[in-house]
Amino acid sequence: MSTRKPAPKRSSTRTSKPAVRAGKSTRGASDKATLPSTRGASSTSKPASKPARGGKPRWTKGRGKLGVLEPLLGTWVADAESPMGTIRCTRTFVRVLGDAWVQLDAVWDLGAKRYVEHAIFGVDRDGTVSFWSFTSDGKRSQGKLVAAPDVAPDAIAFEADVPAGIARMIYWPTDDGAPDQMQWAVESKSKRGWNRFSLHRYRRQ
Repeated sequence: MSTRKPAPKRSSTRTSKPAVRAGKSTRGASDKATLPSTRGASSTSKPASKPARGGKPRWTKGRGKLGVLEPLLGTWVADAESPMGTIRCTRTFVRVLGDAWVQLDAVWDLGAKRYVEHAIFGVDRDGTVSFWSFTSDGKRSQGKLVAAPDVAPDAIAFEADVPAGIARMIYWPTDDGAPDQMQWAVESKSKRGWNRFSLHRYRRQ
């Protein structure tokens, strides 16, 4: 009669690593309320760019609360590629009504169509720099000035609640320091952070 003890059973302790699933793209989700779609070569779903090295502002603010908009005053033009072909956007910022407000007129030339935005920047009842935007497709939005150090130390950014969630519009100097040029982007907020779906490079006229 055999007295050999049976070998103990091995318990499976192997734990499998959870699969990493790519997050769903929210590109183009929040711009439907205020902007024409420009998805294509000019837009990207990559996260916002890293702050400029050194962390030193490159734009100089003016006086008063609206002085933060001083670097934007004037006319700017950007050409970008899209599924509709080459588009051109012209943005003109001017002080109005005794310099108490800043007015933006933005015209998107989409070839056979034009999309126009008229916005007013000012100080609301709470003392916060805000904007009120109206567009040619009958929509409107409003938002407030916020900091965006994740993009650039001197970025001029506004956040707004739109039907798709929270959107952010940002202006900042070009990463290569080109004079009389700036970058503009629109991003939507997700659980993973900010998702950029429009990016243009503007030159001053």
